[in-house]
Amino acid sequence: MNLQEKLDTKQLRTSVLGAGAVGGYVGGMIAREFPVTLLCRSNQAEALRKDGLKVRGHQGEFFVQATSLDQGDNSGPGMRVTEDPRKAVEGADLVLLCVKSQDTEDLVREIAPVLPEHAAVILLQNGVRNKDVANGILGANRSLETVVLFNSLFVNPGEVTLTATESVIFDESESENEAAIVASKLLKDSGIHTRLHKNVRGILWTKLIINLNNGSSALTG
Repeated sequence: MNLQEKLDTKQLRTSVLGAGAVGGYVGGMIAREFPVTLLCRSNQAEALRKDGLKVRGHQGEFFVQATSLDQGDNSGPGMRVTEDPRKAVEGADLVLLCVKSQDTEDLVREIAPVLPEHAAVILLQNGVRNKDVANGILGANRSLETVVLFNSLFVNPGEVTLTATESVIFDESESENEAAIVASKLLKDSGIHTRLHKNVRGILWTKLIINLNNGSSALTG
């Protein structure tokens, strides 16, 4: 069964690595319709197992119950959480990397030995080096970079809020890539807008410069 067939039958197994503002929101949205595994820090995993995840967004507020990855049936829709990076990607079809750029190399090296050969890594991150870092470890063209233009806020380990609705942008050059097509449709089917652009790397550079300027402005008043 290929990725598209798995998506159509809701058997696509997605791992979201990082449970902050982006990962928490994306993971929560996906979990309503598809199985998703969320890699969390220990305090986040504990909070999610106990109280679940509350997501506030443009579609209103909803709640997702979370269970341990090693507990019960992992084949149906819902969120499973783990603190173990290797367990998080076992059997994954898509891996959505949502950690800070400074954590990319260590995390990718950790998951590389157990990452399924067919699994694609989709980068939902700021920064312009993540794709090169990931592909340098996993092999050429193994990861795909995107631009996340929606804004979300990490309120606490069990709550995220969407503060500005926008798209996740995929590069037009990947428009025939099965992993990009399926990842884009997965996000759309989960309620997250996506679109294509001819120069994703250029937008990432622009975001980086804007963020650097914002930091400079904060320092200088």
